[in-house]
Amino acid sequence: MDFLRKVLNVLFVCGVVVFMTLGTVIVLVQAYSIVTANGALAVKIMKNVGKPAFIIASLTGVIGFVQGYVNGWEMGD
Repeated sequence: MDFLRKVLNVLFVCGVVVFMTLGTVIVLVQAYSIVTANGALAVKIMKNVGKPAFIIASLTGVIGFVQGYVNGWEMGD
């Protein structure tokens, strides 16, 4: 069980880092596309990076949910 906790923790931390990085890239590119009036760039970044970022964020959320059961967390922990 300790091994599972460690694996889930590593996956959770890696997932958070990756989806936060992808989200930051999306926002920065969209801000740049607004400044340069390049709407196609904003659409392209969402098509290319948006879906992977949302999938990783969803999987990270599920891992966090599972961690609550594996670690025996109570409501409010």
